[in-house]
Amino acid sequence: MATRHSFLRWALLCLALACANTDGSEENIQAVDTATVRVARDANVARVNDQIRITIPGQDTVVFTDTPRGVEDGHHHVYRGVIKELDAYLVEIQLFEGRAFRLIDARSGLVSELDERPIVAPNGQRFLTASWDTEAGYDPNRARIYRIDATGLTIEWEISPERWGPDSARWDGNSRVIIRRAPGVAHPDSLSLRTPLIVTRVDGAWVVDSTGATFPQE
Repeated sequence: MATRHSFLRWALLCLALACANTDGSEENIQAVDTATVRVARDANVARVNDQIRITIPGQDTVVFTDTPRGVEDGHHHVYRGVIKELDAYLVEIQLFEGRAFRLIDARSGLVSELDERPIVAPNGQRFLTASWDTEAGYDPNRARIYRIDATGLTIEWEISPERWGPDSARWDGNSRVIIRRAPGVAHPDSLSLRTPLIVTRVDGAWVVDSTGATFPQE
């Protein structure tokens, strides 16, 4: 009898696991989407089979549709949550090689293309992105500063270096950006490339000034 009960428990467990891994189940979504918890807790965001659907009140629903993985033009979308300072959603696009990001305005539904996750200034009026790829070239090797206004996003400054890449970046107040540089593989290392690049907003324009700054060590 004990053996029979053990078998029944084992059979029920197998059945439960099989049901839990059917398409569209919460467990299957977790396996596909690393941000499932945030998706589930946001009433305006949902994954439906191969789509991420973002409901914008008073606007059309913003839809991102996956394509088959493992092929050169394949891509998969992952919801990365809400950026409160920007009142926007962030979606990552995982490509066959490389990745990209989409920022979705929670009020207008406007979708903007980004190289990387946005780093927001303390006052929330601007943000920057830093994407480093000096080797394969699948992602942009570029840093950008964006201004936010009622009409959307404006790129105020950008740099696409050849000898180095923007390894990481941070705001130092609202008018100063410090970018840590890493030498590209095709160029010899040097002390000059190991110093940060500083960009300061002066009289309404961004000016490069690489003196007098240090980047905190990891």
